[in-house]
Amino acid sequence: MRPIIASLAFVLLPLPVAAQGDMALRLAMVELIRASGCVLDRPGSDAMPTQLGATVAEMAPVAADLFLDGLMTVSMADAPMANLTAGLCDPGGVDARTALVAQFRLHGCALTEDEGERILLPLGLTRETVQPAAVAMTEAGELSAVDSMFRLSDALCVGAGDPLPAPRGLLIALLAASGCRMDGGDAQTVMAMVTGLEDSLLTALADRMLERGELYQDGTTLVLASSLCALDLPAPIPMAEAAPVDVRAAVIAALNANGCAMTEGDGPALLKAQGVTMDDSEPVVDAMIGAGEATFADDLLPLSPALCVQP
Repeated sequence: MRPIIASLAFVLLPLPVAAQGDMALRLAMVELIRASGCVLDRPGSDAMPTQLGATVAEMAPVAADLFLDGLMTVSMADAPMANLTAGLCDPGGVDARTALVAQFRLHGCALTEDEGERILLPLGLTRETVQPAAVAMTEAGELSAVDSMFRLSDALCVGAGDPLPAPRGLLIALLAASGCRMDGGDAQTVMAMVTGLEDSLLTALADRMLERGELYQDGTTLVLASSLCALDLPAPIPMAEAAPVDVRAAVIAALNANGCAMTEGDGPALLKAQGVTMDDSEPVVDAMIGAGEATFADDLLPLSPALCVQP
């Protein structure tokens, strides 16, 4: 968790409302990013301490939670950069349901009618715009009202489905559908397929949820907190069944990618890039050696000249 938290804090560095608590810091952060065109890069981050002020230690978990809540994305491709999701960046440019979910989730999933008007009107979301969506959401069980307090459903609050699916919600739904327990490695593999997130971000997600008491570990098994396990959530996003991997073709491709030879030390990384493991490849490599398509000596596996394709 620490590397990605440090990166998030590096992007979003700061704010002087820390003494008011995490919610004030969270809201101030979002307002600052919106004022910067919904994108915050390193130069913008560096300018914030004089405007708002807070320590990296105060800022990091708040930034991480915005990411986990599906309200912010982070790109580390060229330079650290944070982007608000469309539901927060341009509430008038998305459908009213998405805008409402974003604002409820930003504010802890519960708002009074007065709070709603105070928050939504400055965003251009008038009663005429919002009311039909709110009525439809209430009829669908996505929004409930007690006295003057409106609450978002559990599924929409955690981000377990559309709109605004969130990494936290997807992991909660995944574990809930698996009996609230899953091997940590298996969970990371499935989450990578569902979300497209890098391993470092998925590790950050799990670590932050462990800090919040939403997960705990039983050896290598991830266990969902009983309060979250009891939520009524939709099934995880279905995934297309993976096409079977042609292991022989993958081994040949891995060898060609490395100058038509590899050592046992090279093997795991080269084969992983082709979607197979050393265990997958062992019987195939033995068969290739037996057929004269490769040889093995002194820890080196060269491909036969007939199969070696070099530019």
